[in-house]
Amino acid sequence: MKVYEGLGGYDELLHGIEDYDFWLQASKECEFKHIDKFLYYYRKHENSLSSSIKDPLNELSTQFKDLLTRSYGKYFSRENNILLPETLMKLHLTQEINVREFMKQDFFNKIYNSLPIEINHEVLKKQINLRLRYNIQHFKTNQSFSMLICILTKKPQLLFKYEKKRSLEIILKCIKP
Repeated sequence: MKVYEGLGGYDELLHGIEDYDFWLQASKECEFKHIDKFLYYYRKHENSLSSSIKDPLNELSTQFKDLLTRSYGKYFSRENNILLPETLMKLHLTQEINVREFMKQDFFNKIYNSLPIEINHEVLKKQINLRLRYNIQHFKTNQSFSMLICILTKKPQLLFKYEKKRSLEIILKCIKP
Protein backbone atom coordinates (compact mmCIF):
# COMPACT_ATOMS: atom_id res chain seq x y z
CA MET A 1 0.00 0.00 0.00
CA LYS A 2 2.92 2.37 0.70
CA VAL A 3 4.19 2.04 -2.88
CA TYR A 4 0.74 2.67 -4.32
CA GLU A 5 0.25 5.78 -2.17
CA GLY A 6 3.81 6.99 -2.74
CA LEU A 7 3.35 6.91 -6.49
CA GLY A 8 -0.13 8.39 -6.34
CA GLY A 9 -1.74 5.21 -7.65
CA TYR A 10 -2.13 4.27 -11.29
CA ASP A 11 -1.91 6.88 -14.02
CA GLU A 12 -5.43 6.53 -15.42
CA LEU A 13 -4.47 8.54 -18.50
CA LEU A 14 -2.42 5.53 -19.59
CA HIS A 15 -5.43 3.26 -20.13
CA GLY A 16 -4.31 -0.18 -21.24
CA ILE A 17 -0.81 0.07 -19.80
CA GLU A 18 -1.48 1.71 -16.44
CA ASP A 19 -0.29 -1.40 -14.62
CA TYR A 20 2.90 -1.63 -16.70
CA ASP A 21 3.59 2.06 -16.09
CA PHE A 22 2.90 1.65 -12.37
CA TRP A 23 5.50 -1.13 -12.01
CA LEU A 24 7.98 0.75 -14.17
CA GLN A 25 7.65 3.79 -11.88
CA ALA A 26 7.73 1.59 -8.75
CA SER A 27 11.00 0.04 -9.90
CA LYS A 28 12.66 3.45 -9.42
CA GLU A 29 11.63 3.51 -5.75
CA CYS A 30 11.56 -0.12 -4.63
CA GLU A 31 13.66 -3.24 -4.64
CA PHE A 32 12.09 -6.06 -6.63
CA LYS A 33 12.73 -9.75 -6.04
CA HIS A 34 12.08 -12.64 -8.40
CA ILE A 35 9.60 -15.29 -7.25
CA ASP A 36 10.22 -18.47 -9.18
CA LYS A 37 6.63 -19.73 -9.45
CA PHE A 38 3.39 -18.79 -11.16
CA LEU A 39 1.26 -16.49 -9.04
CA TYR A 40 -1.60 -16.01 -11.49
CA TYR A 41 -2.85 -17.13 -14.88
CA TYR A 42 -3.29 -14.79 -17.80
CA ARG A 43 -6.30 -15.40 -20.02
CA LYS A 44 -6.13 -14.40 -23.68
CA HIS A 45 -9.04 -14.18 -26.09
CA GLU A 46 -9.57 -12.55 -29.48
CA ASN A 47 -11.67 -9.63 -28.14
CA SER A 48 -9.28 -8.65 -25.36
CA LEU A 49 -7.52 -5.29 -25.27
CA SER A 50 -4.15 -7.02 -25.70
CA SER A 51 -5.32 -8.82 -28.85
CA SER A 52 -6.61 -5.64 -30.49
CA ILE A 53 -3.31 -3.86 -29.84
CA LYS A 54 -1.40 -6.35 -31.99
CA ASP A 55 -3.15 -5.20 -35.21
CA PRO A 56 -1.05 -2.23 -36.44
CA LEU A 57 -4.04 -0.77 -38.32
CA ASN A 58 -6.20 -0.77 -35.21
CA GLU A 59 -6.67 2.63 -33.55
CA LEU A 60 -6.01 1.01 -30.15
CA SER A 61 -2.62 -0.12 -31.44
CA THR A 62 -1.65 3.48 -32.22
CA GLN A 63 -2.92 4.67 -28.84
CA PHE A 64 -1.02 1.88 -27.09
CA LYS A 65 2.24 2.92 -28.78
CA ASP A 66 1.70 6.55 -27.78
CA LEU A 67 0.96 5.55 -24.19
CA LEU A 68 3.98 3.26 -24.00
CA THR A 69 6.20 6.04 -25.33
CA ARG A 70 4.74 8.43 -22.73
CA SER A 71 5.35 5.91 -19.94
CA TYR A 72 8.98 5.42 -20.97
CA GLY A 73 9.27 9.21 -21.24
CA LYS A 74 8.23 9.55 -17.59
CA TYR A 75 10.66 6.86 -16.51
CA PHE A 76 13.63 8.25 -18.43
CA SER A 77 12.71 11.93 -17.99
CA ARG A 78 16.09 12.94 -16.57
CA GLU A 79 17.83 11.69 -19.72
CA ASN A 80 16.41 14.66 -21.64
CA ASN A 81 16.40 12.74 -24.92
CA ILE A 82 13.20 12.54 -26.96
CA LEU A 83 14.41 9.61 -29.05
CA LEU A 84 14.99 7.29 -26.08
CA PRO A 85 11.32 6.66 -25.06
CA GLU A 86 10.22 6.12 -28.66
CA THR A 87 13.15 3.79 -29.33
CA LEU A 88 12.39 1.79 -26.18
CA MET A 89 8.74 1.50 -27.20
CA LYS A 90 9.80 0.15 -30.59
CA LEU A 91 12.21 -2.33 -28.99
CA HIS A 92 9.49 -3.36 -26.55
CA LEU A 93 7.10 -4.09 -29.43
CA THR A 94 9.84 -5.60 -31.65
CA GLN A 95 9.39 -2.88 -34.26
CA GLU A 96 11.98 -1.46 -36.62
CA ILE A 97 14.57 0.89 -35.16
CA ASN A 98 17.72 2.39 -36.60
CA VAL A 99 20.37 0.19 -34.94
CA ARG A 100 23.23 2.48 -35.95
CA GLU A 101 21.47 5.47 -34.35
CA PHE A 102 20.84 3.35 -31.23
CA MET A 103 24.57 2.72 -30.91
CA LYS A 104 25.54 6.27 -31.92
CA GLN A 105 23.24 7.81 -29.29
CA ASP A 106 24.78 5.43 -26.71
CA PHE A 107 21.29 4.33 -25.64
CA PHE A 108 22.75 1.30 -23.84
CA ASN A 109 24.48 3.45 -21.23
CA LYS A 110 21.58 5.88 -20.97
CA ILE A 111 19.23 2.98 -20.23
CA TYR A 112 21.54 1.28 -17.74
CA ASN A 113 22.42 4.48 -15.89
CA SER A 114 18.71 5.21 -15.38
CA LEU A 115 17.81 1.82 -13.93
CA PRO A 116 17.78 0.85 -10.27
CA ILE A 117 20.77 -1.22 -9.18
CA GLU A 118 18.50 -4.16 -8.29
CA ILE A 119 17.53 -4.77 -11.92
CA ASN A 120 19.54 -7.57 -13.47
CA HIS A 121 21.47 -5.63 -16.09
CA GLU A 122 22.84 -8.76 -17.73
CA VAL A 123 19.34 -10.06 -18.46
CA LEU A 124 18.28 -6.66 -19.78
CA LYS A 125 21.43 -6.37 -21.90
CA LYS A 126 20.74 -9.77 -23.43
CA GLN A 127 17.13 -8.80 -24.22
CA ILE A 128 18.19 -5.56 -25.88
CA ASN A 129 20.96 -7.32 -27.81
CA LEU A 130 18.53 -9.97 -29.06
CA ARG A 131 16.09 -7.29 -30.20
CA LEU A 132 18.87 -5.40 -31.97
CA ARG A 133 19.91 -8.65 -33.69
CA TYR A 134 16.29 -9.18 -34.71
CA ASN A 135 16.21 -5.67 -36.17
CA ILE A 136 19.35 -6.24 -38.21
CA GLN A 137 18.17 -9.62 -39.40
CA HIS A 138 14.64 -8.60 -40.41
CA PHE A 139 14.77 -4.97 -41.54
CA LYS A 140 16.67 -4.08 -44.71
CA THR A 141 17.40 -0.55 -43.49
CA ASN A 142 19.77 -2.13 -40.94
CA GLN A 143 21.48 -4.43 -43.45
CA SER A 144 24.57 -2.89 -44.98
CA PHE A 145 28.32 -3.33 -45.00
CA SER A 146 28.72 -0.12 -42.98
CA MET A 147 26.30 -1.55 -40.38
CA LEU A 148 28.48 -4.65 -40.13
CA ILE A 149 31.57 -2.48 -39.59
CA CYS A 150 29.67 -0.46 -36.98
CA ILE A 151 28.71 -3.65 -35.10
CA LEU A 152 32.23 -5.08 -35.27
CA THR A 153 33.80 -1.89 -33.94
CA LYS A 154 31.21 -0.83 -31.36
CA LYS A 155 29.33 -3.96 -30.26
CA PRO A 156 30.95 -7.16 -31.50
CA GLN A 157 29.07 -9.17 -28.83
CA LEU A 158 25.94 -8.68 -30.97
CA LEU A 159 27.48 -11.19 -33.36
CA PHE A 160 29.79 -13.33 -31.29
CA LYS A 161 27.95 -13.89 -28.03
CA TYR A 162 24.83 -15.56 -29.45
CA GLU A 163 23.75 -18.29 -31.84
CA LYS A 164 26.40 -18.70 -34.56
CA LYS A 165 24.00 -19.67 -37.36
CA ARG A 166 21.95 -16.49 -36.91
CA SER A 167 25.12 -14.43 -36.58
CA LEU A 168 26.29 -15.78 -39.93
CA GLU A 169 22.90 -14.92 -41.46
CA ILE A 170 23.25 -11.37 -40.14
CA ILE A 171 26.75 -11.05 -41.57
CA LEU A 172 25.63 -12.34 -44.96
CA LYS A 173 22.62 -9.98 -45.04
CA CYS A 174 24.92 -7.06 -44.26
CA ILE A 175 27.44 -8.05 -46.93
CA LYS A 176 24.77 -8.75 -49.58
CA PRO A 177 21.76 -6.57 -48.72
